[in-house]
Amino acid sequence: MQRTVRALRFVIPFAFLSFLVLIFVSYTANSRRDNAPGEAITSKIRPNEPIRLVADVFDDTQSLGGRTISRIRARRTVGFASGWTTLEGVRLTLYRKDGGEYELTAEQAQFNSKTKEAEVQGGVQVRSSDGIELITEAMKFDGSSLVNDIPVSFKFDTWQGRAGAISLNVEDQTLLLDKGVTATSSSGSLPQNNVKISSNQTLFRRKDGVAEFRGKAVVVRELDRIESDTVEARLDQSRKTLVALEGKGNSRMSLARNSILTSGASDAGTLQADRFRCDMTAGGAVAAVHIFGEKGPARADLEGPPRRHIDATNFVATMTDQVVTELQANGAVHLIETGQDRRKIDSDNMRLFFDKTTRSAVSGMLQGSFRYDDGKNQATSERADYDILGDRVVMTEVPGSAPTLRSGGHSLKANRIELSPKESVLRATGNVISQLESKGTLTATSPSAGGTSLFPGDKPVYVNADTLVIRQAVRSASFSGNVRAWQDNNTLFASELQVTGAGDQIDARGGVRALLYNSPGEVRKSPLIARGDQLSGRKVNRKLDLIGAVRVEDGSRVLSSDRATFFFDATRKIERVEAESNVVMTEAVTKRKGSGQKAVYQIAKKFLTLTGSPAEMTDPQGSVRGQQILFDLAKNKVDVISAGTPNEASYRP
Repeated sequence: MQRTVRALRFVIPFAFLSFLVLIFVSYTANSRRDNAPGEAITSKIRPNEPIRLVADVFDDTQSLGGRTISRIRARRTVGFASGWTTLEGVRLTLYRKDGGEYELTAEQAQFNSKTKEAEVQGGVQVRSSDGIELITEAMKFDGSSLVNDIPVSFKFDTWQGRAGAISLNVEDQTLLLDKGVTATSSSGSLPQNNVKISSNQTLFRRKDGVAEFRGKAVVVRELDRIESDTVEARLDQSRKTLVALEGKGNSRMSLARNSILTSGASDAGTLQADRFRCDMTAGGAVAAVHIFGEKGPARADLEGPPRRHIDATNFVATMTDQVVTELQANGAVHLIETGQDRRKIDSDNMRLFFDKTTRSAVSGMLQGSFRYDDGKNQATSERADYDILGDRVVMTEVPGSAPTLRSGGHSLKANRIELSPKESVLRATGNVISQLESKGTLTATSPSAGGTSLFPGDKPVYVNADTLVIRQAVRSASFSGNVRAWQDNNTLFASELQVTGAGDQIDARGGVRALLYNSPGEVRKSPLIARGDQLSGRKVNRKLDLIGAVRVEDGSRVLSSDRATFFFDATRKIERVEAESNVVMTEAVTKRKGSGQKAVYQIAKKFLTLTGSPAEMTDPQGSVRGQQILFDLAKNKVDVISAGTPNEASYRP
């Protein structure tokens, strides 16, 4: 690059200064043909000025230290009394030490020995053997720069194109193109790596290997398009490959080779920012695009469905074979998905991954201050994975922070929360802590544990478990693994718990244990404890059913059976317990024991009715049998009733 520019520095001054001065001096002193009086001699450039000397052929070679450095040739030279000297059919060759050369050709040239001005006209061409070419109709030289104000075509290293004006400063080694510039860089070996840039003005800084496009710069690469106030293109040291593109001011980018990043009438498919930078591969392909928002957030508008609008401090789009495979957003990320479910996602950082074949977004990773809102569900987490194809958001715990979610008035916290919005399914695993509301903010798709007699529907129900699945479409919530549910003092333990509807039904299975304090009368100091294999409750029936190895503990009194039903009054207080099949009642204090096929235990009255064929009661004093035995537990009184069957007793008063 420097050798080329150094050569250009010699081309113009040497051609239009040294050689033209040489011509003027030589032919003033020793003209091969003096101007004879009356002879009609004219000049195409200065036809009306007095002529001092004329030469039909000029060919001069200059040497330095025994090495040929230049050669200038012209078909005709004319010197004028005004100080101007003209040449026709000009050709200047400059030879380099390494064998390279530079050549300037023009139909006409003139030089003023007084003002040091030089001009060339007609088919002007400047070419070097290492990649510089200028073609135009006229140029002026002021001692340091070649300038013109007419169209010019150029080739500058890998760049070639056209402009409306030119200024080549040979001292600064800069080329300024003006009045509308179109330049194409044939970078690398593949046609798809070519870049076309248009702008109002372009400055080539050869020392730096940089081309700066100013004023409404537009970059086109195949179907991709970039707009910016200024664009800077940088070549490698060999000046053969484009290694970087940078833009500043009102940058807009459309990556049309990606189905999710396509240009159109709207803003969909664009990246907008204050500044951008493209990283290139060794072969000249785009490896990554960096998008920066400085005055405000940068924006990425992605085609859908659904369409996605992303604001962030900056973006990095990673590309493989000119296709975006990853889009990373950093700093204050805000994503909006349009469509039927208008979702909003916020995060500190986000990475979207794209399928190279379909060119569609398939998944995403979000880190730091994750927020999700789709109108039905609101979630927070420090880390989340977004399965876009599967429409699933998975939030996972980081040390010191577990994900949380609110849905239809309910709240949830767990080590891992999985949300499938289209399926209307929530899944939580690991240390699940949930609060199920039973009034107020509930929606038509919200299951509630409140409303049954176990958990009245006027307060929230809290549930801990290992896992939770909420199916909003059928209004069900299924807890499993070390389930603990409570409302005030009433508490339920089980392996599994399922809640259906707005408290319409609850079902518990596996090691069921219920602690019930809602008895009529005075406030209980110790709960009524009910155990069994399964428990179910129905809001409309005001009852609870307990099945399998049932055991009801009321203080020192224990009632066991195969199944039992708890009945509640209008105030949701336990009214009675009815037990059936293999019923046994024991009292630890009195050592009394009763057995039968059915028992009715009236909680407030402390009255037990035992029925069987026959029913039997024993204690240390003896035993009684009959169809029905009445225990007045408060008065410690026993009555035996038989219908047509004599009572049997063996009792020691």
